[in-house]
Amino acid sequence: YEFRVKNKATRSKLLNFLRLNKIDAKIHYPVPMHLQPAAKKYSYKKGDFPIAEKICDTTISLPVHEFLNNEQLQYMVNTIKKFFNES
Repeated sequence: YEFRVKNKATRSKLLNFLRLNKIDAKIHYPVPMHLQPAAKKYSYKKGDFPIAEKICDTTISLPVHEFLNNEQLQYMVNTIKKFFNES
């Protein structure tokens, strides 16, 4: 499950907080498509697609699979709430 936060600094802090609390959060798409090596031939540069770059800088992925139970889901929700209440 992916969600976005306000900025890259907040994402970094939240990601560390989640991991410290044993939540396997990840950043699945840290580099937008236009800055990937496969797109190099198109000569795109940082700033050409600012919305894509912003999304890549502010998105976090949480665990999501059929084996998560309600208690684990609630733990993730409460941990995220705790982070933002303490920030």
